[in-house]
Amino acid sequence: MISTALCASAITAHSAISVTAVGDGTGYDILGDGSATNEATAYRSTGVVKTFDNNGDNVYGTNGVFVFGDGTTNNNGQPFGLNTQVGLTYTSVTSGADVTSVATDPIQGPMDDPTQPIGVTVSDFGFVGFATVPSGGAGNWGEVLEFTITADMPQLFRIGLIAGTQAAANGRWDPTGLRITDGEGNAFASVTGLENAGTGGDGAADRATPNWVFFDVDLDGATSGKFGIETQQRLSTQGGGFTGFTIDAVPEPSTTALLGLGGLALIMRRRK
Repeated sequence: MISTALCASAITAHSAISVTAVGDGTGYDILGDGSATNEATAYRSTGVVKTFDNNGDNVYGTNGVFVFGDGTTNNNGQPFGLNTQVGLTYTSVTSGADVTSVATDPIQGPMDDPTQPIGVTVSDFGFVGFATVPSGGAGNWGEVLEFTITADMPQLFRIGLIAGTQAAANGRWDPTGLRITDGEGNAFASVTGLENAGTGGDGAADRATPNWVFFDVDLDGATSGKFGIETQQRLSTQGGGFTGFTIDAVPEPSTTALLGLGGLALIMRRRK
């Protein structure tokens, strides 16, 4: 089981913005047989119930997806520029301070293709991981990506961070933690204590499971800002891999619901 440690800290530069860790991907299991019978492979399929779905559509990344990978296979040494960005019109993603191209082992298995329509189960997309190698060894944090937002960004959204993994038994490139910062190294929130996702085996049952960590973000009126995504180093000789992130906006209350609440308040006033 994946053990987690949750923490949050205030940011002076962005005191209005708050980020809260809401959970990790305990129980994810990539079967690798193309059936997409679980959350990890079928993250865009509406036919699979999602534990951390916040809007009821059973999809991760309804409002945008940014992942590294391709539509056919996982090949070691993928270039940094090979990424897929779908629906994230309100973000601009850049590399972090020290990104090294590190792809996942082919044992990771197929995922739903983010370029296909939401709801379609197409487990033929190879996720890969890219990593930063911070100095100081195991336990250190290193920034992999930064992204800036525009005024179109939903004020309330859930971001899912996906750890890259090579399925190695020793956990190489598999981070022990994921966190969101203000882009200057100041942590908004983090989830730590993530277990090694790989076993090192060659069978379908041994396929690596990417840790998938979720945070709720409240911009509190901010219409611009910068965020950093960091991984925590597991081994002293290798950094922490990162695969990408998903965005799901918190649904706004419907007009009907608001009218209903207004009517209820009127009735209560009349009964006094």
